[in-house]
Amino acid sequence: MRATAVKIFSLSSALALLLQGCLSINLKQMLPEIRTYDLNASSFEITQCAKPLTEVRLISILSADLFNTKEIVFKAQDGQITHGKHQKWIDLPRNMLKTMFMQEAQKACLGVALPPYGAGAPTYAVRFTILSFSLLEKENSTYRAEFALGYDISVKGDSHSGVIIKHENISSLENKTTKTSKDGNQDFQESAIQSLQHVSEQAMQEAIFLIKKAIEAQSVSPLKK
Repeated sequence: MRATAVKIFSLSSALALLLQGCLSINLKQMLPEIRTYDLNASSFEITQCAKPLTEVRLISILSADLFNTKEIVFKAQDGQITHGKHQKWIDLPRNMLKTMFMQEAQKACLGVALPPYGAGAPTYAVRFTILSFSLLEKENSTYRAEFALGYDISVKGDSHSGVIIKHENISSLENKTTKTSKDGNQDFQESAIQSLQHVSEQAMQEAIFLIKKAIEAQSVSPLKK
């Protein structure tokens, strides 16, 4: 009797495992493939700089709650917010933007200091805030990428703040046959990601240009007095 019960239990366990395996396979077949992307499409490069790097403290990179997500954000003309079904970011935008800032700063011969900092007030510092990072619906169901970056640059106590806004139409990318079907068309998905990468890089390059401009203006200002 006991042996029979053991056999029944063993068969039940084996059947349960078999069904679980089949269920897992079916779920994998049913679930859509989700592609993950990095905001930084380029890589770090060694830059030959004529002078020692000017060090800038990166105080913080904040983000509006709406964009503090790994999801790709779509914003309709009526303000409705949806997310991409088949693509995600590998990390939060603010974290990826920190890497991008360090990457682009190195190319521009700027050093970046991260916490913890040494004692004393920083000579040069910057704060960023992601105000918009999404795909905006336009007329005729077309889309454009939008990246809005708030900045606060501090140079020896003097503050310079503003907002950098970059746009790019999804269909403007070269060598792409783009159909505006955000849920199912792979060409559109890849073009949308590339546009978001591009506008982010453009905004960061402009921010670094403004940092260098502020540093240079401060360095020559005593000569004008």
